[in-house]
Amino acid sequence: MSEKKVYKEYFDIDPKYYAAVTADLIKQGKVSWKNFYPHETFVKLLEKTHMVLSGKDPRSLWVEGAYGTGKSHAALTVKSLLEADDDEIRAYFEDYGLSNDLCQKLITDKNGGKIITIHRIGSAFIRSDQDLILAVQDSIKSALHEENLENYGEESLKEAALKWLEDDINREYFNALIHKDEYAWAFGGEEVTTIIEKLKDESNEVQTIMRNILKVAEDNGITALRLDILGLASWIKDVIAKNNISAILFVWDEFTEFFQNNPNSVTGFQTLAEISLSHPFYFMIVSHESRSLFVNADTAKKILDRFVPSVKIELPENMAFRLMAQAMKKTADSVLASEWNKYASELNDELISVRNTIESSAKKESTMGQKTVISDAELQSIVPIHPYAALMLKHLSVAFSSNQRSMFDFIISNDMTDAKGFKWFINAYGPLDNQNLLTIDMLWDFFNGKGQNGLNDDVRVILDSYNLLQNDKLTSDEQRVFKTVLLLQAISQRVSGVGLLRPNDMNVDLAFSGTDWSKGKGKSIAEKLCRDGLIFKKPVGGGKMEYTVANSTGDAATIEKIKKEIREETKTQNLIVNADLLAAIQLPASIKGRFELEGSAVGNFAGSISKASQTVKPNRYKIIVSFAMDDTEAGQIKDLTIRAASDSEDSIMFIECLTTMGQDLLEQYIENMAYSRYYAKNDKGRAASFEQQAIRCLNEWKQKIFAGAFILYTSDNRSGVRLAGLQALQDELKAVEHQKYYYGLSQYSVIDNMFSKGPLAQGAECGINQSLAGTFKSSNEKNSLEKALNGAWKIDKYWEDPSKKSLPIVRIKNRVEELVQQGFSNAAGRVSILAIFEALEEAPYGFIPSNISAFVLGFVLKEYSLSDYFWSNGSNSESMSVDKMKQMIANALNQKVTPNRNYKEEYIVTMSLEQKAFLSCTAKIFHIADNQCGSIESARDQLRSRMKQLTFPIWCVKSLLADEDLSSSIEDVSEVIDCYCGIANTANSTKNSESDLADSIGRKINANANIVDDLIQLISNEKCKDGMLAYIRNYRLGILETLALDIGDNGAYIDQVKQKFNADAANWVWSSETADEKINDVILEYQIIVESNKLNPRALSLRDAIVEWNKRSSNIRISFEALRKYVGTLENFLEQLLLMQRSGSLQEQNKSKFYDCLVTEGNNFTEFYKNQTQYFKQAAATFIEDLDDQDIEKLYSDIPNGQFTKSSTEYFNYIEGQVKVFLQNQAKRRLLAVWKDKTGTKSPADWSNTYQTPIYCMFDDEERSSVREILEPFSDKMATEEMVKRTIAYLEKADFYRRLSDSEERNRCFRQRVIGDYAVILKDSDEIREYLADHVTEAPYAWFDNSTVRNKLKSLCEKQYLLKGKDTAMEIINNMDADEAKKYLCDLIADNPTVGMEIIKKQKRIGRL
Repeated sequence: MSEKKVYKEYFDIDPKYYAAVTADLIKQGKVSWKNFYPHETFVKLLEKTHMVLSGKDPRSLWVEGAYGTGKSHAALTVKSLLEADDDEIRAYFEDYGLSNDLCQKLITDKNGGKIITIHRIGSAFIRSDQDLILAVQDSIKSALHEENLENYGEESLKEAALKWLEDDINREYFNALIHKDEYAWAFGGEEVTTIIEKLKDESNEVQTIMRNILKVAEDNGITALRLDILGLASWIKDVIAKNNISAILFVWDEFTEFFQNNPNSVTGFQTLAEISLSHPFYFMIVSHESRSLFVNADTAKKILDRFVPSVKIELPENMAFRLMAQAMKKTADSVLASEWNKYASELNDELISVRNTIESSAKKESTMGQKTVISDAELQSIVPIHPYAALMLKHLSVAFSSNQRSMFDFIISNDMTDAKGFKWFINAYGPLDNQNLLTIDMLWDFFNGKGQNGLNDDVRVILDSYNLLQNDKLTSDEQRVFKTVLLLQAISQRVSGVGLLRPNDMNVDLAFSGTDWSKGKGKSIAEKLCRDGLIFKKPVGGGKMEYTVANSTGDAATIEKIKKEIREETKTQNLIVNADLLAAIQLPASIKGRFELEGSAVGNFAGSISKASQTVKPNRYKIIVSFAMDDTEAGQIKDLTIRAASDSEDSIMFIECLTTMGQDLLEQYIENMAYSRYYAKNDKGRAASFEQQAIRCLNEWKQKIFAGAFILYTSDNRSGVRLAGLQALQDELKAVEHQKYYYGLSQYSVIDNMFSKGPLAQGAECGINQSLAGTFKSSNEKNSLEKALNGAWKIDKYWEDPSKKSLPIVRIKNRVEELVQQGFSNAAGRVSILAIFEALEEAPYGFIPSNISAFVLGFVLKEYSLSDYFWSNGSNSESMSVDKMKQMIANALNQKVTPNRNYKEEYIVTMSLEQKAFLSCTAKIFHIADNQCGSIESARDQLRSRMKQLTFPIWCVKSLLADEDLSSSIEDVSEVIDCYCGIANTANSTKNSESDLADSIGRKINANANIVDDLIQLISNEKCKDGMLAYIRNYRLGILETLALDIGDNGAYIDQVKQKFNADAANWVWSSETADEKINDVILEYQIIVESNKLNPRALSLRDAIVEWNKRSSNIRISFEALRKYVGTLENFLEQLLLMQRSGSLQEQNKSKFYDCLVTEGNNFTEFYKNQTQYFKQAAATFIEDLDDQDIEKLYSDIPNGQFTKSSTEYFNYIEGQVKVFLQNQAKRRLLAVWKDKTGTKSPADWSNTYQTPIYCMFDDEERSSVREILEPFSDKMATEEMVKRTIAYLEKADFYRRLSDSEERNRCFRQRVIGDYAVILKDSDEIREYLADHVTEAPYAWFDNSTVRNKLKSLCEKQYLLKGKDTAMEIINNMDADEAKKYLCDLIADNPTVGMEIIKKQKRIGRL
């Protein structure tokens, strides 16, 4: 028996077939950007790229499209064009016959300055603003390096470092870090104070120093030195300015997952997108469909408004078929190649009708808005793929919400088991098999394999039906049809306008046409599936039917009721417990004792915080871990968390799990629980199975959480830091812990059980004796305690060695020595072990009762375990020994874990006046409780809080001092106010520190206590406002007040100034210099209002002025693009109006320019506005050359508002159409005038209504058809100008008007051609007209040759015949003799079949009798 032939013998997948194009493939020369075909949507992308790079549109770019449409290649081709030389660009445009104008524009853009192009692929790793910041910054730095640009903007990071290093603890911690071996070489052994001085002195070393500082910060998790989003934006602007860059185009491919992973955290990205409004930094985002990426319409608008309307890249169907064919590499064996050609020819012969159907459909239908031309050769080239299956493949990616499956994936997939692709088919089937074509049903596994990951919800629900509806009971042929119907139904939901993708009878048969199935077999099987209840037919309009799945199990009504009950009773807080979700948040052993997790949801969030506040222990952190079932809950949790984090205790943190259960998984859980409850009584096995499925849903959620992202809210990051996964969360918690407890024991790499509590006394003994045993002895040297204490282990007086002072164990030892000496210096001469441990519990040591704590305590106290010292518990005393020491250490730690009231402490046998004055007066002046002013730092924080509540900064009241009745001197009060401003923000002071400022205040108060009373009277909202008014009155000669009076704003200008303060940081940040900038902003706005009021209706606010200007520009009925070259110097002014109209506002960066235009071009605009028609004549001259001035005035007046913002192309297309309509209407008016003149009526229809006579009955059969054609323009709205003119010419020469006006002629024609034969009975024409008017719905114009009219006349005639006509007929017959009557009867039946048939029927009845 011969071996089976399979398709793989004849061809395979070309290894050089690159479905997904990358920048590397282009660089390696494996794929050429020059081969990218510039279809219509790509040209549109090039045009928008020009608009952005040329500065005509200050927004970024967005490229979207389904997976496999070539959007990545398109974006990379744009990047390559901008990097190519001019000749290459021209050659590309010439090769494809593209616009030379567009080519030159792009070349001009490229050569107009230094453009940096950046390309980045993937965004799945971005789970936080920090990830986004690092990705953007890293990409820009790499691009700068490639361009040999050396300024990386380090100086813009300096201020954040200096601010953080102001804190004593931070400074000490950082100093310890930079003396470690791995960093010492970078800083040359210098102390942190020297480094700070160099940063402040603006030395040449700033860039190098900052690079080194940032390296240390990143390695050690110092989050305060990270750039935030605003910092990154400033950095980018700095990089652009310092390197003289004309534009940065940041192409970011595969950006879809950013929005999927950060659905509620897109503000950072929005901030970066807004950079383009002021600086030339542009994104080109490449993603799936843009609007489907966002959680709601508001978020979509906020983001997409920062982008030029997205360009949707589409892959034409003919190109899809070409790409499929290109993937198939034919065999080089001539014998096999010949065989294949024969088989391919035979296969294609069977598929002729399928190809014809697809080709004709492509010509008739528009696919995704783009006409496609598919050739027969292209369809033949893809066998053994069935052409219909290939069409389905082309649209495959719409079923998936991300880059999960595509036509390309199907072709190149190596999966031979689950998601079976084309390689599986050619390895399993051959040309001689019964199934020798890859039909639609064979795509099923590729769609549905590997758990349907990435399927859109609506598609997954349909495909799920296959397993739910007992497919195992179907025959193989029934399974094939069932799969085909489901796939067609799923795809047709996502793709509209493609008739061949509808699940109907024709397409089901078409799916198997050309196979071994007989015609109609697919339809017959589908009908059987309908009878079996798996699918049914539904009407879709136009008399058409389509198949749809019938998915139901059990008593649907009862199950729906149970679902509703379960949905109502399912609470997230219960699922947290049932699914043990907290188990997904695994903490490393080294910090596990520091953090206690508390699960929470929307329903119990407040209770969780209350419980945490009441149960948190010193030097421990409570972490509220919040979970959400869906995006709605996620949004609520986020709001609750942000509010709670903003004022929570430092010891309470929050973890927001960003992985929701999701509607899909939740519905699966509810459905399975409902079925479990439904079957619980009668089918316990099935009920248990469904319950297990529900538990699987919960476990799947837990696994998703384990692999998902988080936001951690701490006292340092109250707005939260986003973390990509559990490892990142663990690292961040380690960093948080280490930042406070930087000499703590968690930094040691030891075995996990060292951080739990076990044999404490043994641990202490190991430390005392410096000998490891039992659980404290590790077989792995890297994790040994000996390794952890390297540098101190078995070294005498290690703490006195200067080279080891940065070792944590040395710091711990020094602190213990300090405590011991303090205790020894007291009268009692003793120190408590418990007190030592409690001191070491505090930062920066952070000891926790554990094995390693007992070990280290033993190690640092070993010098006191000698008999030279005594042990005491306050009552008894003995000589110290190792046993005593290890036991007292163990007792102290056990007491911390489990307090025992019988425990007795065991022992090893002591503010300046200016600062006191400062704290006291601060509490009085700012009405702060004394207990909140216990230190300069707390006083500063309270000061900021109180100042934030004031309307304006307190320095404003200095403007009032000359007119106030003070008890002390103006100079003293002013100096104290300045010092307070300096404490609130040291950037506003020349003093070195807050302490110096506090001392200065204290000295003043001690010298003159009356200053306190003066300031109590001065520091108030009212005084601050009055002070700002006085300040403004003196600022720039009071110009703002003068402008306000001119506008008549009733003093509202002070509110405008206040809004400027509120728009940014708290008012205590602002110095008078920065305040001046805000006042200048208000002055500029008021100047714009004043100038606008000279030209427009009076406005009281800038917003009102903008509304008026937008009304004006909306009334300009000429496109700006079409107008600009005719207006001279007015162009800039009109361009500002265009920007204002498009954005709906006056952008900050445009205000000054707009004001200048107002001043210089305002009057010119008024003249232009009044005489728009003259400019219209110039701009639209080509289109209106056939119109006179009066016509042009009429045409222009009829043009609707809103033309100003249109492109010139769109505008001229519109004008061309309007001119055509105008000319048509002009001809129509003349036509109606001629008819009115000739007939005295408005139209033929009006004539018919007037005389109740259908006009067409006035003409005989020969002329009627030509008259109908001539009169058609009266009723045809689409009649051309030529048709109308022809009718006018005819009417002017016609001679039928006399007939139309002759009543006798009208009656004659009405009787002859409307009443007809019935006129023998129906003699009165006017009565007949009235009858028809009452009984026929159609107007008289339509009575001629009308079946309804004929039926009504027949009915009336029969009635009148019975009433009158019959007697007349009988009388006539009776007056005839027999021969005459017989002759009349014979003549009658010769011409009247009806009478003849009646006679025949009567004769037959007589014969039967």
